[in-house]
Amino acid sequence: MAIVTSDQVKTILQITGTDFDTAIGALIPLVQKFILDYTKNEFRVPRKYITSTEFVFTHNDSAADTITDPDENFIDAGLTDGCHVIVSGSLDNDGVYKVATVVAGTLTLDASEVLTSESSDEYVRIQRVSFPDSLQLIAAKLIGFNLERGQTRGIKSEHIGSYSVQYSNEYPASLLKELNIYRKVFP
Repeated sequence: MAIVTSDQVKTILQITGTDFDTAIGALIPLVQKFILDYTKNEFRVPRKYITSTEFVFTHNDSAADTITDPDENFIDAGLTDGCHVIVSGSLDNDGVYKVATVVAGTLTLDASEVLTSESSDEYVRIQRVSFPDSLQLIAAKLIGFNLERGQTRGIKSEHIGSYSVQYSNEYPASLLKELNIYRKVFP
C-alpha cells in the first residue's frame, strides 16, 4: 500500500533504532491517503485494469488476504507480482493495496494489507497504480513533520524571552508545494 516503506522513511529521515517504528507504520497509510486526496491523483496506469461484478475479497486471520476473480483475468489485465492496485466501487475495500503475487484468478496481497471480506455485486474496478519514486522523499518529509509535531503535542505557541515558536496543525507550504507538480485539476 505504500508510496514509501518504513525502512525508506527511516533511511531518509536518518532514524536509527526502533523507537518510532510503530508511529511510522501508522503514519504511512495516513500520509499516503493525504497525498492522494491533496493531489486528486491516484497515479493509475492507463489500460492496466479489470472490472467485474464477481470479485471476492477475503480476509484471512492466518494467511495473506486475497482478491479472487472467477474469470481469471488478473494477468491479462497487466497486474504483476509486487505491483500496487487501487480498488474502486467496492462496499468496504476501496483503497490502494500492495500485491504480493498474482495468478490468473487470485491476487494475494502483501502480508501488511488487510481487507474486509465481501463479494461484489456491483461493478468494481481494480487498476494498477504506479507511484513516482520522487514521492518517497515527500512522503518521508510529511511523516517526519508528523513525528516532530507529535513530540510537541499540545503546544500552540511558546515564548522564551525574544524567542517565539508556534506550531500549526497544517503541513508547511514548502511541503505542499512539492506535491503541486502531481496535482490534477479534475480527479
